[in-house]
Amino acid sequence: LAQQISATEFIETLFDDLTGYLCIAKTDDEGRWNRHEFYTLPDQMAAALTDVEWSTEATLGYSPFLYSQPWRKGDDEGAVTKVVGVDADHHAADEFKIEPSMVIETSPGSFHLLWLLTEPVSQTAAVAVGRSMTRAHGLEATASLPTKLLRIPGSLNGDSEKMRNKAPFRVTGQTTGNIYTLAELEAEYPPVSSAVMPALDI
Repeated sequence: LAQQISATEFIETLFDDLTGYLCIAKTDDEGRWNRHEFYTLPDQMAAALTDVEWSTEATLGYSPFLYSQPWRKGDDEGAVTKVVGVDADHHAADEFKIEPSMVIETSPGSFHLLWLLTEPVSQTAAVAVGRSMTRAHGLEATASLPTKLLRIPGSLNGDSEKMRNKAPFRVTGQTTGNIYTLAELEAEYPPVSSAVMPALDI
């Protein structure tokens, strides 16, 4: 059965034992993601968790990649991750060929879906599978961008286009406990290269 996951549990699950720069982002008064904090993991994991825990009444985003430098880059050859993720928007988890490891509801009826991996993989490998999911399910072209920021469960969404002039929505996260090898995901979603769907920098 799926279980709720807190903001700090979420960050620990995705980034524990990895090395690199973790990006935690917040929005400004106009709803733009232009407040970025980079934490060097594993040394600054405690500081990152404290920031997340104390900021859940704000809009919080993260990158699923740990970068080799303190900025978000779409072609960072040193970036690593333990997850394949897409912004599925209104597409539900049961539409996908493999059950996600985590379902994050970011606004009513809209979802980020994550598949946890048994071991770290490169940014290139993870994004190639995300692109395949994007094509297979007709998601928006930005759904699997390597520079895309995703929302942290437990935080608020009151500034996205869907939530304008509405009460803030508490982002929720559920975990199934499923973990996959990259090969298992590639078997259902053959990798799509950046030549087919270019990796746009933000």
